[in-house]
Amino acid sequence: ITTGRTATVSQDMDLSAAVATTSSPKTSVAEKSVEKGVIERSITVDASGMALWLRVLLAALTVFVCWLIARLITFDLERTTASRAVGWSTLGTIATYAIYVVGGLIVLQLFGVSIGPLVGGLGVVLFGVMMALRDTLTNAIGGVLLAIFPYFRLNDLVQINQHVGYVKEVKPLTTTLTDLNNVEVIIPNSRVWTSDVVNMYTNGLRTHDVKIKISNRNNVGEVLRLLRRYGHQSPRVLRRPRTTAFVSSMHDFGTDITFRFAIRAQDYPGATNHVQ
Repeated sequence: ITTGRTATVSQDMDLSAAVATTSSPKTSVAEKSVEKGVIERSITVDASGMALWLRVLLAALTVFVCWLIARLITFDLERTTASRAVGWSTLGTIATYAIYVVGGLIVLQLFGVSIGPLVGGLGVVLFGVMMALRDTLTNAIGGVLLAIFPYFRLNDLVQINQHVGYVKEVKPLTTTLTDLNNVEVIIPNSRVWTSDVVNMYTNGLRTHDVKIKISNRNNVGEVLRLLRRYGHQSPRVLRRPRTTAFVSSMHDFGTDITFRFAIRAQDYPGATNHVQ
């Protein structure tokens, strides 16, 4: 009996040792997995910290690039405006705002903000604003079209509908003229684009006719000779095309003479008033 109990106790001890030996690898695997998780978590934290600094750096670089492009556009517009081109301020304003909007969306995306819903919401708001400001949008589109297909340049003498004046400024929504009486006239760009525009400076020179009525007591030949001589001697009248004077009509009370001469477009209408 004693020998049997001893054998049983020894078997139990061997079994517990075996269990302990078998369970020790499981414990080491669990500890290794925990340690691996801690290491991965620490690496993830370090990586996210590096990504945050990288995002800030990229955001700052994006803002700087947008500002630089806007400044280059502004500089180019100032140089273009100096050459009397019109409408470029409108395109420059639109391009500048578009650049800043794109830069803002890039910065938001760098910080993990989903720009899809944001763009959708902005589209709905923009559609509502466009419906509320249809006339303003029409004028803005007219300004863009005038910049792409210009009818005139700065300081040109033009006639738009019943308004005659020098082009002073073309803004995104309006065109400003200074008429011959030094009165400022502001016309919406939509009307400028859809109206008949007469540009008196396009061809560089223009001819002008002065109608003169003389009585039958005057010598027609002498009058024609004096007019031609004046055309050759006047500093404001061009030699080419040649100045002419001729009889346009005759009636019972006298004779109508037409004096035709050429002047530089920039001298109109001062030269015509001087000749008259």
